[in-house]
Parts: sequence; C-alpha cells; structure tokens
Amino acid sequence: MSDVPESVIFATTRVQSTFSSEYNPARTWTATGFFVDCGGWSALVTNRHVVDPSLTPKLTGWKLERLEIQVRRGANTEHQPEVEFVEADLGRSKIICSKEADVAAIGVALVYGEHEHLTFGDIDIANIADEAFLCERARLMDLASFVSFASSGKTTWWDERWNTPIARLASLASLPSRPYYNNSIKTADVGLVSGLSFTGSSGSPLFLHAKGMRNMSVANASYQEPKLIGLMSGHWELADERAPEMFQHSGLSYYTRATAIRDVIERLAAIRVR
Repeated sequence: MSDVPESVIFATTRVQSTFSSEYNPARTWTATGFFVDCGGWSALVTNRHVVDPSLTPKLTGWKLERLEIQVRRGANTEHQPEVEFVEADLGRSKIICSKEADVAAIGVALVYGEHEHLTFGDIDIANIADEAFLCERARLMDLASFVSFASSGKTTWWDERWNTPIARLASLASLPSRPYYNNSIKTADVGLVSGLSFTGSSGSPLFLHAKGMRNMSVANASYQEPKLIGLMSGHWELADERAPEMFQHSGLSYYTRATAIRDVIERLAAIRVR
C-alpha cells in the first residue's frame, strides 16, 4: 500500500536545460522536476546539476543559457494530455541552489507569449519530510517509489499519449535518519536506495510508502502517511560496457534528502518577500 495520490503525476514535469560555452556548441538535456505548493506560490524543485553546470566536470566554465519547463493544457485541475515546453525568463526567475547538496528551488517566471490555459499540479509542502520524520518514522528497507520521465538513449518509457511520468519501486538502502557518505558521491545530504534510476530520472520526487492500517480504531496509531523524502540524483553503473544499458545498472541509486529540499525552498521564500 503506497497511499501516494495520483495527483503527484501532474505535479511532476520535465525540465530542459541548455548550457553554453564561448568555444563549444550549446548542449541541451532533459531531466525531471516537480512543483511544490508553498502556500500561495509554487516552487519548482529539481537537481542543482540541472541548472548549475559547475557540478558536471565536463561543463566547467559553462553557463545556463536557456531553461524550459513542460506545462500542460487545461485549467485548474482539469488537466489535458497536451503538453508543451515553455521558456523560463531567467531574468525574472529566482534560482536558489544548495551550496553542498544536489538540489535547486526555482521561482519560475514563464515566458507565456501567446500561450493560454497552461497549468501544472502541486505537491503540498506539508507532505515533504523534515529531519524529525526521517529520524523517527522512516526505516532502513522501507518501500518507496520515485516518479520520473525515465528513458534509455532514444527510447522513452513514460506514457506518450498523456505525457505523464512513471513510478519505479525502490527500498531504502541506507539509514534515512542520517546522510549517507561515499567517496564516489561528491554532493552532500544524500541517501541510498535499491532501485533502478536511469537517464531522465534526475530530479524526480521520491515518496516513502504509507505504513500500517488506516481507519481501524483510536487505539491503532500504527498508520504512517506517505511522505516525500527526497529527489533522485544519480546512480552507479557497472563497468561492463558490452552489456545493454539496462543491464549495466548496479541496482543502487542515490537521492538528495528532503532536508536539503526544505532548505532551498526556505531560502527561496526569504528572497521572495524582500
């Protein structure tokens, strides 16, 4: 039993970044992000490496030239299957990156132009775990799922008719109560899952499944609602390049913890009220 509402499908979107360099052709790639309802305004959360090329060794000295967000046709909650990428106005958008963790929160100002009736869903900020939840309620080997626009090379795996992401099962492979450390991971405040994260999964929300029974009795306090505990940030691959990509995966992926997500959202909120 996950108890994760289907509405997270429409809060999860694709983020397309274009980086430029003085001496090289521009590079564009696509990742996942999700919108958070922060009480009257929304923040787009994704990985820092999606908007900050300094985290990618091959892109040292490059800059973010263009940022596009996939938005959906419809009004309010009447979502439609038609989507399009709309450019973010980088001059008006506010981008807050974590100094040590691979996460960014963006107050997006879209360049709408002639577009009308574009919408996206939201995940309530109250559904994002805090430090106390990760210490007291999450446990090693708990089940979780991440929702992403995963792909492999030119092959896409999401729903191409409704343009919606897919969920993949994972289990917590490191203690959720504290950050996981490994020399192979250069960013801070991460956790490890046993799960198959692929290209395009960067920035996807990771949800801890519900636990216990709901609506049993007053005395039964075992039910734990689902929580967003992080966003996927990378994975390890095996060295055998002869195998197809899907079989090169080690089965281990890592995520940036919800504590880092809350930190960048709080910093974004602070500059919004200035």
